Amino acid sequence: MALTINQLASASVIAAGEHGDFSRIVVANGGDNIRVEKRGSKLILHQIEQNTAYELSDITEHQKAKRVSGAALVKKAAGDRIELSLNCDCKFKAVVLSDGKFVLDIFDQIASPLNNSNGANNKSDAQERPKDQFSEADLISADQAHDRLMALLEQAAQDGIVEFKSNNSPREGSRASNATLSIPNAAPIESAENNEIAAIEDELSDAATGSPELNAMLDQTLGSQAKEYSRTAKCFDDLAFFIDGTGLDEQPIAKIAEIKSEVAENDGGQGANNKTLAEAFLAIGFGEEALALLMDSEWENSILAEIAMIVAERKLPKANYILNGRKCSGAHAFWKALAVEDEKEAASLIERSNNEIDSIPKQLRALLAPRLSLKMIDAEEWEKARYFYDVASATIEDLTPELEYIATRLLERENETQSPHTALFEIAVGNSRVADDALLTLAEKITRSNEEPYEGFIQDIGALAKTSEATAAILAEAVAWANMGDTEAALHILRGLAGNAPKDMSTAQKTANDILIKTMDYGTDVQKTNAIDVYLKNDDWIFGDNKNVALLEKLSQAAIDLGVPEVALSILGELTNKPTEESKKLLAKAAYAAFDYENAIKFAAPYLTEPSFVEIVYASKIQRRKYHEALATAALIEDNVQKITAAAQSAWLARAWESATDHFGQLNPIALNSDTAFRYALAAYMAQEDVLPPVTNAVLREKSSVLSTGVESLFAQATESNALERSRSAVKRTADEIAMVSEALNDG
Repeated sequence: MALTINQLASASVIAAGEHGDFSRIVVANGGDNIRVEKRGSKLILHQIEQNTAYELSDITEHQKAKRVSGAALVKKAAGDRIELSLNCDCKFKAVVLSDGKFVLDIFDQIASPLNNSNGANNKSDAQERPKDQFSEADLISADQAHDRLMALLEQAAQDGIVEFKSNNSPREGSRASNATLSIPNAAPIESAENNEIAAIEDELSDAATGSPELNAMLDQTLGSQAKEYSRTAKCFDDLAFFIDGTGLDEQPIAKIAEIKSEVAENDGGQGANNKTLAEAFLAIGFGEEALALLMDSEWENSILAEIAMIVAERKLPKANYILNGRKCSGAHAFWKALAVEDEKEAASLIERSNNEIDSIPKQLRALLAPRLSLKMIDAEEWEKARYFYDVASATIEDLTPELEYIATRLLERENETQSPHTALFEIAVGNSRVADDALLTLAEKITRSNEEPYEGFIQDIGALAKTSEATAAILAEAVAWANMGDTEAALHILRGLAGNAPKDMSTAQKTANDILIKTMDYGTDVQKTNAIDVYLKNDDWIFGDNKNVALLEKLSQAAIDLGVPEVALSILGELTNKPTEESKKLLAKAAYAAFDYENAIKFAAPYLTEPSFVEIVYASKIQRRKYHEALATAALIEDNVQKITAAAQSAWLARAWESATDHFGQLNPIALNSDTAFRYALAAYMAQEDVLPPVTNAVLREKSSVLSTGVESLFAQATESNALERSRSAVKRTADEIAMVSEALNDG
């Protein structure tokens, strides 16, 4: 969580705040010059802005810093200073922010919050910046810094600026030998040399007061480069993002008017005035107003200006502080999460933000919490979305359309049995900022559930697609047309998307593929026919580098089923380089349906373990008059009745009379018709059977008296000589009929 400061808007206010392990004092302006001296139980702030009436009520009246019992503005010949009375044996750390704020932390423990003692990954630039980016002067060691400092101090002593005094008990390890120097503690700046600077400060006595001139020398020697590192940091401390919302929760416009009046009397310059007002506008979520003020001042390229851009939902410039931070935490991660476009990255940043949302002003929180909740919904980070929804709900009194939309999405996620279409519809037809999101969500739900869209839906989604740059709206319109059965309109829209926005080509292709597959799976015959025709008109763009084999196979199967096998063969031709097992089988089916029996036999031959392909090979061989081969193939048919029937037919056609008689004899008599019975009788006669099979005689008597008489004469009982004569006579009488039947059978 960010470290909050009860900082007031005017440069003359000294703000104070309590933060558990430490107390914080903030001077809004002039931090570059301020130096701190610890004298007994007092901290003295030197080189503050002169001739200024400082407001100290945060300390003296409100007692907002428990480790500071009092504060006073003291005027001295050397300049005005502020004296802070401590009620503890405390240590301190000071830092100057890039916007000039001076922050003083007074703490009980050795580790300072400014040094991120909690282990958070909130580092300054100098801690992360590779050493090869520093100049050689930047990389001085502690010993070098100490030697340089001592040389400056000796020069200062010669000039009468400081005075060495005897010390009979020098600190162990002190480089000052038997003399110590009494000067104020220089405010340490967060930098790569922070430890070295602290070590040098430890060698300085706290007993006497140095001069502003010496402080200036120390600043030039140790502080200037460190401050520069702070200004170019990749990760910034939470304080760099602090926005004060004091007094702005109630009647914010009146408060801003009051601030305007106060800053008008301030002689700090227009830039300072603009910054103060901009912070006030940001505190209530007025990003554009804040940005306009900052763009007209020296704060144009500041972190504050970037925050204003984020609040105003503008893109940050390429050169910026916030997005360029790497592995930042706290407030930096929070604002970066709002700025990045990738929702997953935003969710990862939120993980490291330490609940910074709780530290920003209430009205700004009310603006940003729903925005983050929506972002987490898009990232499908539902727990985070719920968290920010709860934050917003606790801050916003009335249920806004935005919150209602978020609630609807969360409800849908948490209770999938409910169908909050009504709520989505009401939001979608409204004028809120989430109306488009609601419409797209509704479109997705309608698509997913195959429900009928509401009246006017297609017009609504079409209008959104035309006025919005969002690809999702265009895709939703295409899917809506497809759900209404108009595949041609859907692919026309997607073709336009693919042509106008190359970055969306793959998305358009995938959506087109999904629409066609869905039509093949669930469409009517008419819809399938139209879809196949649409595919043939759009096959120049509908695939990327790889063909969608599943779609091509579904299209081919539909073409076969619809009686256009030639189209199936054309489509399957696109898979000839890398045919799948399924596409080979479809080739066999399509070839057979297209009367290409030779290829049907060729394509089906590898799959004779599957009944359907045995049937294709058998039927194709019959058509090709390869009857003996068909007889052999009939043995592979699994169904026994079909096997016997096919074997009998192919044996008859092959004039294998004994085999035909045997297989006809295995048929169920009840299943015999007159044609089968006649063939059975003739096959038996040609196989030189002496007796007419009884079943054939019974069937033929019932079905055809003519055929019955004819075959009976073939098997008439007589003497051997008379039998031969009767046989010849019978054959003569029935010659024409047999010839006619044989011709018919030979033609299949």
